[in-house]
Amino acid sequence: MNRAALRKRKAGKFAAIERQLDALLRKRAMERDKGLCQMSLPKKVKADDVHHIFPRSQSKRTRWQLRNAISLSRTWHDLAKSHPVEFRVCMLRRFTQSEWDSLERDANTPLPSPTMEWYEGQRKKLEEAK
Repeated sequence: MNRAALRKRKAGKFAAIERQLDALLRKRAMERDKGLCQMSLPKKVKADDVHHIFPRSQSKRTRWQLRNAISLSRTWHDLAKSHPVEFRVCMLRRFTQSEWDSLERDANTPLPSPTMEWYEGQRKKLEEAK
């Protein structure tokens, strides 16, 4: 089996909606942040990427939560990925302690096997987000 077929098979039956949700999260985060790198403020530096504060691989529970996303320039995104501990310290300054604790708790709470209804609920939340 070639790599592409293996990846498609591995992605499972929810791969298409997960890609749609990823794109919608990116769109909403960029809209919220007005297309600007949030770590470069007050300078107005164009954001190139949306970064997950808690990695998207860590939890589907927070993967599509807008509060877990931040718009970053390519430079800041590369720094966030190459220096996760230091970036986390920067993120701690952007949240109240209770906001951080809530996001961290969600990121570390296992999610039972998601259903299509659960995915549709995630889409609805993102579509309604401002």
